[in-house]
Amino acid sequence: LVSLGLLQWGDSLELAARDALSESIRALVAREAAEAIERAAAVSYTLCRAEPEGDGIVVWSPESPGSGRPQLAWRTEGARGLIVQAPHPNYEYDIRAETLAMFEHLDARAWLVSGSHRCASDTPSGCDGTTSACGSSEAYTISDPAHSVGSLFHVVHTVLAELAPDDLVISVHGM
Repeated sequence: LVSLGLLQWGDSLELAARDALSESIRALVAREAAEAIERAAAVSYTLCRAEPEGDGIVVWSPESPGSGRPQLAWRTEGARGLIVQAPHPNYEYDIRAETLAMFEHLDARAWLVSGSHRCASDTPSGCDGTTSACGSSEAYTISDPAHSVGSLFHVVHTVLAELAPDDLVISVHGM
C-alpha cells in the first residue's frame, strides 16, 4: 500500500510519513524552511521553490515518481483564500493541468494533487456509497482519495484545512 500513497494506521512507516509531511507543511507556513526541508526529506519528499523564484511558491514532490503519493504547492505570498485539489488526476482527463492552471491564474493558496489511481485497489474504504468508475458498481476503495481518510492526500487536505480554515476548497472532478 505504500506505493499507493495510502496509510495503514498502525504501520509505523506510514504513520511517520503522515506525521513528517504534516510537520513539514506546518514548519514551512511558520517560516522554518530548514525544518520543513528536513521533515520532507525524512519521508522521501523533495521541497523546493517553483520557478521563477520570486513567485513565493513552494512545492512538495515525492522523490519517486509513480509512488502514488500526493504533490502539493503552497503560495507563501499574495495568496487568495482558495485551495485547489485534484483527487483523480490519473483517472480523469487533463484534471492535473486544469487544476494547476486554476492555482496559477487564481493565485490560490494551495494546490494538492493525488498520485494514486482511484482504481489501484479493490479494498473498500469504508465510505458510504458505491461507484462504477472502475467497472461494475462497487464500494469506494482506499485508492480513491476523494473517498478515503487513510490516504496521504487526505492527511494533507486536513492540514491545509487547519492552517487556512476560512479558505474555500475546490475539489475538481472531471465527470
